[in-house]
Amino acid sequence: MHKSTNREFIVIEIMIVVAFIALLAAIAVPGFLRTRKPSQASLIINDMRKIDSAVACVVENQPQNR
Repeated sequence: MHKSTNREFIVIEIMIVVAFIALLAAIAVPGFLRTRKPSQASLIINDMRKIDSAVACVVENQPQNR
C-alpha cells in the first residue's frame, strides 16, 4: 500500500486554498470595477464644482476696469 505523507496533504491543502482565493477574486473583481466608474464620475463632478467656485471667486474679486 502507498502510505500518504504529510507533504502530500499540505500540497493538496495549498491547492484548495489557492483555488478558493481565485474563486473569491473572480467574484469580487467585476463588482469592484463596476463601482469604480461611478465613483470616478462623482470625483470629476466634485472637482468641476470646485473649479467653478474658484473661478467665480476670482472674477468677483477682480477690480472693475472703468
